[in-house]
Amino acid sequence: MDDKSTKRIITIFFTAIILLMLCVCGLLLYQSNQKNEQHTAFTITLEKDSINFHGAIGDAVSCKDIQSIHYYEQKLPAGKKQGAGEATSHYIVGDAKFDEIGKCRAYLYTDNSSYIKAQTKDNVYLFNLANQKDTYTLYEKIKNLTEWKIK
Repeated sequence: MDDKSTKRIITIFFTAIILLMLCVCGLLLYQSNQKNEQHTAFTITLEKDSINFHGAIGDAVSCKDIQSIHYYEQKLPAGKKQGAGEATSHYIVGDAKFDEIGKCRAYLYTDNSSYIKAQTKDNVYLFNLANQKDTYTLYEKIKNLTEWKIK
């Protein structure tokens, strides 16, 4: 092999790597957009004794550990994802920090102007569903699960 052939092979190799990286970035951006449009960035399921959060990061919160739970029909305080998780301009999943609340675990669609705040001994959870009606329905279900357990 001569120098010209070696340079050509190296150029093709690095070009292929760059194209592959661009394809992966495009796929990740497309996937984030689809999660927002289909409201699949995360799911919240209720068991008889826990609230389960599934997303880029997951949690299972025992109902007996919830010290307080509140529903807010207002815009979220200013905040951002901080640490593990995933965030776009439409949702936050994972560790976050919000003004007036501090560090918390968030499962939020930021376009929805309502949210639920659940406080445990060790953590604060902020979460909602795709719209206000579904968020309030979820709050009522959780409140019924936890009401007799919260002192």
